[in-house]
Amino acid sequence: MEVKDAPRLAVLSKQLGYAITAERVAEKFHILNTKHDNGFFVIERSQVVIGWVHIYGVHLLESEPYAEIGGLWLRKAPGG
Repeated sequence: MEVKDAPRLAVLSKQLGYAITAERVAEKFHILNTKHDNGFFVIERSQVVIGWVHIYGVHLLESEPYAEIGGLWLRKAPGG
């Protein structure tokens, strides 16, 4: 994922009921991307973004570190 993907991620989020602007997506990306245990990936088909995933590390006292999916979005199918 890159900041230039923010407008397309905002559109995908709105399809799923989350009202967020491209500017806010970019702001959040800048903040979260400074943390070493966050990863962001876009899913493309024919150079069109059809989804994205955010993965982040979880560090707890009682267990070994592990990763969780913070967000996973796919574009609605045509007609869906």
